[in-house]
Amino acid sequence: GMMTMISVLLALLSAGAAGALIRESANSIAAFKRSFLPSESVVLLGNSNFDKIVECNGVFIDKTLFIKEFVKCKKEVSVILRPRRFGKSSNLSMLNSFLSINPTSDAKEIRSFFDRCRIGEDLDFMSRNFRQHPVIWLNLKDCAGNSWQEMFNNLWICVRDMYLPHLEQLSDAPALRQFDFHSGTAPSSTLVQWSLKLLTEMLYFKHGRKRVIVLVDEYDAPLNCAFRKGFYDEASSFFGIFFSRALKDNNYLKQACLMGIVEVRGAEILSTLNNIHVCSVDKVDFSEHFGFSVQEVSVFFEDKNDNRIASVLEWYDGYVIGSTTVINPWSFLNFIEL
Repeated sequence: GMMTMISVLLALLSAGAAGALIRESANSIAAFKRSFLPSESVVLLGNSNFDKIVECNGVFIDKTLFIKEFVKCKKEVSVILRPRRFGKSSNLSMLNSFLSINPTSDAKEIRSFFDRCRIGEDLDFMSRNFRQHPVIWLNLKDCAGNSWQEMFNNLWICVRDMYLPHLEQLSDAPALRQFDFHSGTAPSSTLVQWSLKLLTEMLYFKHGRKRVIVLVDEYDAPLNCAFRKGFYDEASSFFGIFFSRALKDNNYLKQACLMGIVEVRGAEILSTLNNIHVCSVDKVDFSEHFGFSVQEVSVFFEDKNDNRIASVLEWYDGYVIGSTTVINPWSFLNFIEL
């Protein structure tokens, strides 16, 4: 009805669409949306699961060369720092889907998708790396709490989720018997501190002495929470040991990628590691792979001279990462989802 039309128009204006849209009819707005979204793609706001984006034909800006830059990086540990809502989790999920030898999704469908992307042009890289590596995925997004004990219990849930994709293939590993994955009670602090290092060791031998890739999403979330809640010293002491054991002088480790917002310095989590590469927003490394460029968003318009591109840039083109000017992905996807 009329109220719905008014709501749509106001939303478009608040998202930065050109003011001229307010004079368009309902049919014109429908046509605008049809021309804006390529093919029959769906905007999956808030979904960072790469396999689901592929499965649901979600809107996808091709950032697959991030995979290539990461694999070819000479540093053992890459720590990538970006603002919120800049595609960190999506890119890490894509990395996991591409590299993992133990995938949770259909290899044929995912391979077909990557073949159509920029990374698919390098056939040699595809054959040597697509689903050829043991990969550990650790998501610390929900590792929070009002006390250290509460955070530790939530960390155990994160560790349990990290192990779950590998339990079947590691069922005969003696070291696995130390854990009770069906219990809601966390094991000892010492065992949890060794859990990431232990999993790299088990996967290394399970896959014929193939070194393991470790991916950690929101590595800084627990310590940010601990700082706000007043138990930073306990948390920093624990995580300093947790990460050091897995990422420093670990013969079973091939590479690691840690995603976060800020560099955690006080606990010396990063400074004690060898061969580390901290990529903050002022660094050129990986700068093209987070945020959308003007060229990338222009494909959403049939006419490259469309004045709505200027509107998008006026509202959202306010970030410089390294030497690359980029558009905030979250804001842009909200804009086209309207």
